[in-house]
Amino acid sequence: MEAAIGIEPMNKGFADRSEYLPLSCSKSPEDARKELGTMNVEYSPESFIKSVKNGDIVAVRLFLEAGMSAQNSYELEGFKVTPLRTALAYGHAEIAQLLTDRGADVNDRSSYDKRNALATIYAPDALRTNKSLQENLALKMIYKGADPNAGFEEEDRPLNWAVSEQQVKVVRALLDKGAKVTDSVIRDAERQASTSEGQKIAQM
Repeated sequence: MEAAIGIEPMNKGFADRSEYLPLSCSKSPEDARKELGTMNVEYSPESFIKSVKNGDIVAVRLFLEAGMSAQNSYELEGFKVTPLRTALAYGHAEIAQLLTDRGADVNDRSSYDKRNALATIYAPDALRTNKSLQENLALKMIYKGADPNAGFEEEDRPLNWAVSEQQVKVVRALLDKGAKVTDSVIRDAERQASTSEGQKIAQM
């Protein structure tokens, strides 16, 4: 499942939840479980991780309020996965933000490479096409303590991605947190120097 990084988000498979919004800021676990029941959603680890996969943020928030952990690993299609990496794999930035706020480990590493959650947000097409959400999520993870130098290889580290995407705020935050300026970062910055954002990055 984790190898699915980069696939399109899957927003189908659950009913329209709009009638359940807005949610109160805080619900008791009992009330949250009851509300899941009115939505015909079983309170179980399997249902929780499927709601994350399907992008059902209403159900995900209720699961968290009902006591489901944002940190644990869960079984999904034969793989052990975390909610945060599942949300990122399917391009659900708002759910990823929610999970990060609820204590998900931003340094959780993939089982097949060295990417942490911060490095992973630049892979899915659904996140790359929503620059504002992607940038806000990256900044949130950086300030939550994500390792700025995690990546499968030198060219796959967060700073390389942020420079390539011309995200000035993210580049500055990564540098402040100790991101390494490698030769590949310098080359990426030079390639972007023809734009105003690229010039700001090159001057850092």
